[in-house]
Amino acid sequence: MVEKNIENLKKEYLNLKIMKKSGQLTDTSQFKKIRKKIANQLTKESLKKDA
Repeated sequence: MVEKNIENLKKEYLNLKIMKKSGQLTDTSQFKKIRKKIANQLTKESLKKDA
């Protein structure tokens, strides 16, 4: 479940990069939000493995 969510977030991040390159993206604050979500999910996954 968590891996799918991480993959979806990574795809969304890639789409944002493509949109920025093509000039369609004006709100670049979304990059930071997506990166934080990815880091949060990776941390949760790491903690589950350690427990």
